[in-house]
Amino acid sequence: MNFFFLAAGMFALGCDDYIFAGLLPGISTSFQSSIIAAAQGISVYGITYVGALPLCVFLLTKKSTRQVLLLALLTFIAGNLLTLMSLNLSVYIAGRAIAGLGAGLYLPLAIATAGELVEPAAKGRALSLAWGSNAAGAVIGIPIGLWLADKIHWRASIIMILILSLIALLGLISRAMNLKVTTLPSLREQASLLVDPGVMSVIAVTLLTATGGLGLYVYISTVLEGTAIPPATALSLWNIGGLIGSLSIGFIADRFGKPQWVMLSILGVQVITFLSIPTLSLFPLLGNLPFFLWGALGWSTMTPQQLRLSQLKPGHDATMVALNSTAVSLGSVFGTTLGGLALAGGLNMSHLPYAATGLIFSAFTLQILLILQAVLHKN
Repeated sequence: MNFFFLAAGMFALGCDDYIFAGLLPGISTSFQSSIIAAAQGISVYGITYVGALPLCVFLLTKKSTRQVLLLALLTFIAGNLLTLMSLNLSVYIAGRAIAGLGAGLYLPLAIATAGELVEPAAKGRALSLAWGSNAAGAVIGIPIGLWLADKIHWRASIIMILILSLIALLGLISRAMNLKVTTLPSLREQASLLVDPGVMSVIAVTLLTATGGLGLYVYISTVLEGTAIPPATALSLWNIGGLIGSLSIGFIADRFGKPQWVMLSILGVQVITFLSIPTLSLFPLLGNLPFFLWGALGWSTMTPQQLRLSQLKPGHDATMVALNSTAVSLGSVFGTTLGGLALAGGLNMSHLPYAATGLIFSAFTLQILLILQAVLHKN
């Protein structure tokens, strides 16, 4: 039951992370602003989400798991309440900034706590279910939220997110005493992870993977112009694949017990998948397959990466999740920027998957080197 309430919070975060792109027209109309100006709320959310990392590290050395989880949810709820009640663009952006801070605090600790609720042999499955709840927020929550926005108002979507957040909050208030809480390392010990070569090498694989995958995702509608695959179909398949992949990868990781090899396999198949997009997208049915696989593979990377980081630095799970999820957020920013620069520089739109493949192949190569290093040092 504890896990259910953690998952409810993860679902709310997953919905909040992605739904605002679809709400921008209504938001811009409400505030009589351009869509570009309204989109700054998304940017600010991402910035404060990333900026929550040092605050998360600090709070974990001062407060209990229960206190930080509740503080994170209260901050997330406060930000969405301010978003809901905003009467102008400035207040709306302030609300998104506060919500991003709460999300950045909640996610790493919720993931780490989920892993502590089970025996070590089932840790991969617990992490997979936690990330799957986050993916479900995007796959299930967004269509419902956008339907509410279309039928009622964009603020109705925020009410839905608030209800989910309150369920998580009330559940954790009533049952948080049953959570398993480990003794946390000191602030200095956790900060030292930022300069640890082993940790940063694993994070680099996450960063390269996210830069290639999420960077291409932003431009997928552009890439598919003139092909046999409607962008809406491709994005739906990406989301469905993501939900299935994030929910199932934990079982695979637990069964094999070697997360670094699981990650290598994911990256290898992802390279082939990206290479096939330009060719297969010319065929109506077969062209759908890469987008389903892409979603499944992309969302699958977080669990094996987190398991490997836990092997390298036991007892630092919350900090490791924060670093890993921050790398994903930064990868999205870097990928969007690099993709835009490549297209502005004259790269053919249909060739963008090849550029993304180069980044994924770089991650694949680095992963091989890390495995060889681990074998040599028997770690």
